Amino acid sequence: MKYYLIIGYQIVEKNITYPNTDPPTVNVSINDILIDKFLCDNEESVAVESFTNELMTEFGPAHKKIQNRSDKVTYFTPSKLQIFEIDSAMFNEGDDVLKLEVTKNFSDYTNGFLNKRSMVALSPVFLMPKDLLHNHHLMNKLIKKFCRVMGKMPGTALNTRKYQSTERVVWPGYHLYPDHIIYRENPDVVPLVNGGNFKISLNIKKRLGLHFITHHNEVPKGYFWSDDFFLAWYQWQSKKTFSVDTTLYHDADERRNPKGSSETAVDITVKNNINNANEDK
Repeated sequence: MKYYLIIGYQIVEKNITYPNTDPPTVNVSINDILIDKFLCDNEESVAVESFTNELMTEFGPAHKKIQNRSDKVTYFTPSKLQIFEIDSAMFNEGDDVLKLEVTKNFSDYTNGFLNKRSMVALSPVFLMPKDLLHNHHLMNKLIKKFCRVMGKMPGTALNTRKYQSTERVVWPGYHLYPDHIIYRENPDVVPLVNGGNFKISLNIKKRLGLHFITHHNEVPKGYFWSDDFFLAWYQWQSKKTFSVDTTLYHDADERRNPKGSSETAVDITVKNNINNANEDK
């Protein structure tokens, strides 16, 4: 199976003016085998957006409430990507290490003081099957399942706080806008932005026939976790915008069910195409 390793890159603070000298270099390796290296010469970000619509109806013996809410979230992310095609034959069946090493990222330490720093952001860092990225029908099915199970929308049968406090596989990888409580409250779990020379090491594990990246040494149990940022990024990457539409009916009549009962439907409405470039030519 072919996989895409996708790395966004951006200089968010710059010390040296290019092209007086080369920009920082990013070395990409798997199991200490160099895949490629590239110059981090991008200083621009791009806005990516997610759209959700929620229609919730709650009713009981003497009341009925209808709540309709639409939401748009805008994230700013590096405007350039490096996309590497990786053959799964390179993996060792769940015992692999991905390393990203930033070199030549020089800050100004004149007289021993940090006067001007150079900061590099590597975000997102995704690993996903090549065929899945281009299969919009299957990806939409996965997105609907993610939205229903993760509690992003109302109507999930799970305790959202408890669910978000459990270690999960973050799929398809890491970025600067985690929804998951554990990773949101611990930004150093995977430090994607740093100054000077630095390294990022992530494990490549396998579960349910799928290779994925994780900072865990062991494979976490339970459903994979996918953040709202991924929905926005995927729309930008695929050049298709869509909204995730959720309809919830909640029967609060305790005579029929002491805890009430809910029915939830999740659908995706495709809006229009996006015509902006998103990767190096």
